[in-house]
Parts: sequence; C-alpha cells; structure tokens
Amino acid sequence: MNKEELINRWKTAEGKIKLKQVIECLETGTPNLLEAVLQRYCGRWDLRGAPLSKVKKERNIEVGGHSLVQKIGTLKLKSVSLTSVDFSYAELNYSWWEKCQISNCLFEETKAKEIRVIASDFIDCIFKKADLNCSYINENIGSNSGSFKRVQFLETNLKECLFYFPVIEDCVFDNCNLEATNFNGSRFGNCKFIGLVDSPWFKGYPVNVHKSLFGFFNRINPKDFPNPMKNIDFSEAELIGVSFINGIDLSKCIFPNDPEKYVVVKNLHYVFSTAKRIVNESWNEEDRRKGHNLIDNIYFSKDRQNQYMDLLDKNLLTEDENENGFGERFFKLIQTINANQ
Repeated sequence: MNKEELINRWKTAEGKIKLKQVIECLETGTPNLLEAVLQRYCGRWDLRGAPLSKVKKERNIEVGGHSLVQKIGTLKLKSVSLTSVDFSYAELNYSWWEKCQISNCLFEETKAKEIRVIASDFIDCIFKKADLNCSYINENIGSNSGSFKRVQFLETNLKECLFYFPVIEDCVFDNCNLEATNFNGSRFGNCKFIGLVDSPWFKGYPVNVHKSLFGFFNRINPKDFPNPMKNIDFSEAELIGVSFINGIDLSKCIFPNDPEKYVVVKNLHYVFSTAKRIVNESWNEEDRRKGHNLIDNIYFSKDRQNQYMDLLDKNLLTEDENENGFGERFFKLIQTINANQ
C-alpha cells in the first residue's frame, strides 16, 4: 500500500473499530494485546497511517505579556512499554508520553507536533522525516529526565523543541531542522551531527528543569546533572549561530576542520579580553561600538564566562556584511589571538 492507502484504511468501518481497539490497548498499558488486532510489517506492529491523536482541548497561556495557545491531544500514554511498532505516517500530534519505554520503533513521516514527553526512554528507534515541531522532550520527574539511546534522527523537524536533561547517547542527528532547538542540559555522549546545525542551544547544565514537585520532595539541583559532551562529532556539520553556554565543556568535541569558517576559541577570558584591548586601541569609534557589543553581549556574555572554550563561526558575523568588512576583520582578529596565545 502507498501512503494514502495506509492512511485511508483507518477510515473504513473495520478500520475505525480496529483503531479504537489499538488506542485502548495503548492507553490501558496492555500493548501486548496489539497482536490480537494488528499484523506485522517488516518485523514491527503495523500502525502506519493511524490517526492516534487529535486536538482534545485548547487553552490560552499568558506569560510575561505574551500569549500562546496550548493544544492537548486525545492520546495519553503512561507507564507503557512499546516494542517494535511502526508509527510511520501516523498522527501523534499533541499526545502525552509519561514514563514510557519505547524500543525498536519507527517514526517515518510521523506527525508528532507539540507532543509532551516526560521521563521516558527511547531505545534503538528511528525518527525519519518526522515532525516534532515545538515539542517538550523528556521533562524530568525529580532526577529522571529519560533517555535516548542508539536513536537515529534523520531529516527530522526538531524546530523550537525544548529538551530538559535526558541522557542522549550513541545517537545521530542527520540533516535535521534544529532551528531554535533548545537541547538545554541534555547529557550528550558519543553522538554525531551531520548537515546544517542552525541556531540550537547546548548548555553545560539544565536551566529549564522542574526542581521540585511538593516542597522538598524530589528537589534537585540542576548543576548535579552536568552535560559531559563526550565524543560529540560535528566534523560533518555546518554550524551557524550555535550557542554553547552555561559552563559547557567542549574539549571532547570534534569540530569541522575549516579555519576559513570556524575558530575553536580556547581560553575565552584571555582571547576576548585581548580582543577588547586591541579594539579599544586601534579601531574606529563605530567598529569599537560593534566590537564591544559582540564581546559583551554574545561571545563573552555572562552565560559564557564560566567556560573555557567556545566556537565562533564566520557566517554569523558576515551574513549581513556591508562593504566595510567588519565581520571579516573581527573574525580574523579572534583567529589570530587564539592562534598566538
């Protein structure tokens, strides 16, 4: 069956009955009963194209003068263990996944916008061209923020997703949309990024975290959960505007070997204090203003002052470059100071 046929089969009278049974199996925590309802496709239970979640209700949230609409879906899974399920082309938008274990599942072109994942573990799964836009990924319950182990994210939309501090080990992010993705304090180990990595955040410890449920019960200190960034390979990535902040340790990362595009800045305090002195002494007034602004508000801002290394990419400096070549000159200055320290 093609994609359209896979989706339409759930709209028949028989398909609607089967869908109701499937959702009941999932929500009651009895996924072992799926075998009475489904067939396998390529070794996985076949839920391809199934409309498993739709908007149940909406509510307006006002925060700091801004408002947003939160949508809550009909599917809510809690303490469910799912193994070998094919969710390709399925609709999981706005669904809720709490303390679940998901193993060997396939999410190809799955619609999963604004889902809410809480303290769940994903193992040996594949997300391929899936849409997870604006999702909350592995919120913590106390010290448990879930995990992703041996998971492949392939051309997946993670735009504006917010992670908490899950363990992310032996994973691949291949040509994903990472625009404004907040990896927060996700604890990375042995992962690889391929293709465009545009404007995500990586932090040395989680800033967005549920610190306590009831008073002192389950209270945690975010700094007790540092992000090791161990063996993280960016060598095949194009990094633009990536924010490495909050004391993050980049010494075990592999960055692209392209001095025309990147400077791996070592000893931030020395490099940027020296740059500031040179800018003060020899640059014109307007360029001094620009240089101070970049150093004080971006490259050596408060959230970078407690770390040793950072990455500076020339594209961010020169994408709106005018004829005076300020961005190029600033990049060369940092590159020279960094090389000669």
